[in-house]
Amino acid sequence: MDDRAWAVTDHQDAAALNFFRCRGRRRTVYPQPGARPTQIVLLAPRHPALSEIPVLP
Repeated sequence: MDDRAWAVTDHQDAAALNFFRCRGRRRTVYPQPGARPTQIVLLAPRHPALSEIPVLP
């Protein structure tokens, strides 16, 4: 995968979230801050959008 890679997973899939976090993916605040999304978007460590959108640690 290149630096533009992103992944979408269900918010309740703890195994998938841990898998992507361990590989450096960053969780975005999507669709908006404060919302309870059913899907979570994770971006690659050097994804260009990281400078444009909020991410969670």
